[in-house]
Amino acid sequence: MPDNKTIPGLDPADDVDAADLFGIRKTGDDENKKATAEQVKDYVGEKLVCSVERSTSQQSFPLNAHTEVIHDVEVSDPNNWYNPANGRFTPNKAGWYTFYGIVRTVTADVVALPVVTLRKNGVELRSYSGQVINATLTGGIGLPVSGKYYLNGTTDYVSLFFYHNSAGARLTHAAQGLNQLQVFQ
Repeated sequence: MPDNKTIPGLDPADDVDAADLFGIRKTGDDENKKATAEQVKDYVGEKLVCSVERSTSQQSFPLNAHTEVIHDVEVSDPNNWYNPANGRFTPNKAGWYTFYGIVRTVTADVVALPVVTLRKNGVELRSYSGQVINATLTGGIGLPVSGKYYLNGTTDYVSLFFYHNSAGARLTHAAQGLNQLQVFQ
């Protein structure tokens, strides 16, 4: 949110917050001020704090193994909270974070049960799976997953995993930008 110096018509000396600007404060107490400021934040949206993707270098996913997805291109990571070596997002600021991830593979076959998962500290939080019914999908499959989770700002981390039960290994799609992880706060 812009500060008072950049909002036309407001005196920079005034103590104004989001609740004041939106006119939703019913009383002047601190509890209500905190609640309404949070409501405004939810209404206006969250700020992108990290955006990473897989390069044209393909990652292999072995059969019947939950594999951490490595995004090796940091599109935006101003706080260096994402580690491209291990695929983990570890913020040093406690709070709620919203994650959007997608994994796209090169091909899939009829026996594939692809699953994409968000995990906090290695424990599954949210997953999305789909049964592939086409004998050969040359364009591959794309599976999205999202969720909002509280991270403690010290040891908590979230990472994206992929699993499949089709014959042999599967590869991420070679086009950059088709495999992504975005984090908002």
